[in-house]
Amino acid sequence: MSRRARIAVFAVAAAGLAALLVASVLDLPAFGHYQGAYGNQLNREAVAERHTTNVVTAVVFDYRGFDTLGEEFILFASVVGVTLLLRRHKDSEDEEEVLRKAPDDHTRSDALHIGALLVLPALFLLGLWLVAFGLVTPGGGFQGGVLLAGSL
Repeated sequence: MSRRARIAVFAVAAAGLAALLVASVLDLPAFGHYQGAYGNQLNREAVAERHTTNVVTAVVFDYRGFDTLGEEFILFASVVGVTLLLRRHKDSEDEEEVLRKAPDDHTRSDALHIGALLVLPALFLLGLWLVAFGLVTPGGGFQGGVLLAGSL
């Protein structure tokens, strides 16, 4: 295909995409005017029915609780899988032998190791906080699960 033909195909595709983007932006409701029936129903009933402080917490932990639990389980299972893949076997060389054979350009820093150990509890607590208060960010339970699994 010639350069001119490729540019023409790109121009048609870009014009179509631009038209779709403009049409979608023009069709947005006014700010703060949600048009969905389910959202309005949840706003009226969720807080009182589920005895929560806000609608997002009711949705994440009560209405979609199994979904949130599934997300956390998937993250936990992936971290366990990676840990199992990267674990050291009993028949492998001991750590001192590996360090002795390591080239001199690899620096092993005790300060880095201690710093990481000091940061891990804070990351774990932050993960718990994000899971418990998913209302702070969209998908907070997911990010909290990533922090929890990573810190473990």
